[in-house]
Amino acid sequence: MVASDVTWAIVMFMALRTLAARLLAVRIGPIGAGLAAALAVAGGIGAQHAIAAGTGSSPGREAAAYLVFAGLSLLITMTAVATLGLLSGPAATPNRVLSGIPHPLRQLRARVDRSRRYVGLLWLGARHGLGPLSGLRRSRDPGHIGVALRDALSEAGGIFVKFGQQLSARTDLVPSAIAMELTALQDDVPTLPSHVIRSLIEAELGSPPETIFAEFDDAALAAASIAQVHRARLRTGEPVIVKAQRPGIERLVARDLDILLRLADSLEVRARWARRIGSVALAEGFARNVSEELDFRIEARNIRALAEVPSASLGSTRY
Repeated sequence: MVASDVTWAIVMFMALRTLAARLLAVRIGPIGAGLAAALAVAGGIGAQHAIAAGTGSSPGREAAAYLVFAGLSLLITMTAVATLGLLSGPAATPNRVLSGIPHPLRQLRARVDRSRRYVGLLWLGARHGLGPLSGLRRSRDPGHIGVALRDALSEAGGIFVKFGQQLSARTDLVPSAIAMELTALQDDVPTLPSHVIRSLIEAELGSPPETIFAEFDDAALAAASIAQVHRARLRTGEPVIVKAQRPGIERLVARDLDILLRLADSLEVRARWARRIGSVALAEGFARNVSEELDFRIEARNIRALAEVPSASLGSTRY
């Protein structure tokens, strides 16, 4: 009886540990898994025997005991996974960053949001003929694939448009017919209201734009999926460009990058054309670039380095 209880407890634990890890979006190694298993099994078996000792033995009561075990194991496992995941540090991939203690409800909401977006993108791809059952994966017409991919990425919006734009320049990997179609992709992003930009500047720099700048143009010079830019003039008279990142964009980018990597992996398994262009490698490179693009300090360092290059050196460079 004890052997069967332990076997059932371990099977139940593995299922609950998987659920907990998915809800919390953290990973633990074998040592952490073993510790979480010991906690869950010990607590669950203790609860089961306590119920059996107090109420006697019957199939119904045994089932109730196992239900109590399942709930208790889930709570213990989620606590252990969260703690050990925090101690183990952030994951290696650029779009999986663990900041602070994972909150189960917050992580669950993020998981639901990501799942809803993922399902919506799968449906979008199927409508444009990119689904695994559409037969497009067997198509040998790059123009047909390019049109479908362009339309799907355009409708998906956000970083998916940016991914298509980058893909259009990779003529070394993408057939010219596909690249030509992807060049038509344009960021159709509405500009943020001026009061939002002003609030962002004040929150970041500690003062409103009219205090920091001699002039600040509320009308956006350009807008893209990650940020938008405005003309301004410093108190010293120098004209500058102010680049403001969209509020909450880091969370949305992390969500969409995770989905993009999953879709690229799925396509490479199912579609011959995706294997030909190396969809996974392309998506991973794109994810690294976008993660760096979110850090404006990198862009500022690059601009300063370019400004320090003598103009004569730039003029003598051949392209």
